[in-house]
Amino acid sequence: KTNLGHLEAASGMAGLIKTTLALRHGVIPPNLHFESPNPNIDFDRLRLKITSSALAWPRREGPRLAGVSSFGFGGTNAHVALSSAPGSLRIAAQPQPVSAPVEDHPLVFVFPGQGGQWVGMAQALLHREPEFRAAIEACDAALLPVMGWSVLHRLCGRAPLEAPAIIQPLIFSVQVALCRTLAAQGVHPTAVLGQSMGEVAAAHVAGHLSLPDAALVIGTRARLATERLGTTGAMAVVELGSEALQRLPPGLSIAGMSSPLRTLVAGDPDAIDAAARDWEQRGVRCTRVRVTYASHSPHVEPILGELETALAGVRPLNGSIPWWSTTDGVWAKPRSANARYWVRNLREPFDLVTGIREANREKAAIFVEIGPHPVLLRSLQELGIPAGETLACMFRDQDEHADLHELIDSLSARGLARPAEESKPTIVPVTATSAEGLRKSAAELRDFLDRNHDIGLADVAWTELRHRQHHPHRAALVVEDRESLLVGLGQLVAGGDGPSPNKLAIHSGRTHEGGNIAFVFPGQG
Repeated sequence: KTNLGHLEAASGMAGLIKTTLALRHGVIPPNLHFESPNPNIDFDRLRLKITSSALAWPRREGPRLAGVSSFGFGGTNAHVALSSAPGSLRIAAQPQPVSAPVEDHPLVFVFPGQGGQWVGMAQALLHREPEFRAAIEACDAALLPVMGWSVLHRLCGRAPLEAPAIIQPLIFSVQVALCRTLAAQGVHPTAVLGQSMGEVAAAHVAGHLSLPDAALVIGTRARLATERLGTTGAMAVVELGSEALQRLPPGLSIAGMSSPLRTLVAGDPDAIDAAARDWEQRGVRCTRVRVTYASHSPHVEPILGELETALAGVRPLNGSIPWWSTTDGVWAKPRSANARYWVRNLREPFDLVTGIREANREKAAIFVEIGPHPVLLRSLQELGIPAGETLACMFRDQDEHADLHELIDSLSARGLARPAEESKPTIVPVTATSAEGLRKSAAELRDFLDRNHDIGLADVAWTELRHRQHHPHRAALVVEDRESLLVGLGQLVAGGDGPSPNKLAIHSGRTHEGGNIAFVFPGQG
């Protein structure tokens, strides 16, 4: 009362808050502005005292107790009795500090194919995670020339997700954005592998494909399959290992092995239906997959030539993270993710089983499924990976922001989230005497970086900035990582007639026209 006076409708709340804090801190606070007691109250007889200075709460057995009274008009009153909360118990003998290093486990990112998509996926992350949104915007810019529609607009809409030409670019974008968000939190995989279309995102995250090339692969793959193949094929998951399916009926073939207990088959719709009835009569469960064409089977052969031609310009990179190829069944070699590889990725069966076993062979690994909803966790557990070591980023129709941060917390507790120091923008200048020369210089620098993956951004920037002569045609690439530098150089190479002299700046892969670029050289000191 001495602090605030009458509070009318909020009567008693200030006293309740103040008393709660007093109980917590073990201090009886003074009454602010108190000068003289009411002469009609016999404080001594009632054993009451007005505190004029802070007092330590007397130590006694049991919890601290206090009461808060709120008196209203007409004699109404309310009284609340409060007790201090139980104190947290401290372990008397602690064998090691909380920050002691945990057992080191490999961290493997697994990228599924389609099937985990859902309307509304990624919307919460787009609004609440700047790193995620920036990655989606980068994917949007890379996919727009390939697909002719906006990934960002589709993710923010409520339209059904049915056609592979829509689903696959969206899943790819979400996978890339999830990895960049995890990387910003210090979560980096020691190895990656993907299933079917999931190999495209895996190859990009592992450094084997630039983002524009990965967008070209996934976009062209999805578009050609949807436009050219129609509804000519079908697929089903059979609850049998691949060894039991070596002699399939005509018109069917094994499309993929994602578990030792289940196999994906593909082929003619009628053949799938007939085989499914036969398996079910024998007590073998068979589930049709909702697809319009049969990947990893002869049904896709009509588009393979066109696909390889469209991807002829893909420039595979050396890679920076081990990537297990579920198409070839080996650890991918540098510069192997060429057009021919992606043709075989669509046509040949995938083998996830061998990849999981290989990634887990030397030391027990933690597996994280990268996608909008887990579709491979069961397969991982059927391969003997404990449930506690198979994790997912997000779940259908749940709070994806909370899901992702729960994953990050779990990885952090295992010592697998190590935030790096905040990166700062770096300037890399490129100059030439003509627009054509500028494109040539950019191409030479890009090709050099492709061949020498161990050369970092800081070394490139230092070398380029050391030049004492800069020519009239200039580009300043302001980037935060090596990937952004490669994207910016690619934009310079594909610059048409080339930028006007002294008029082009590229910031994190985005081109800005109009501002003059001046290189300033300091004097001594």
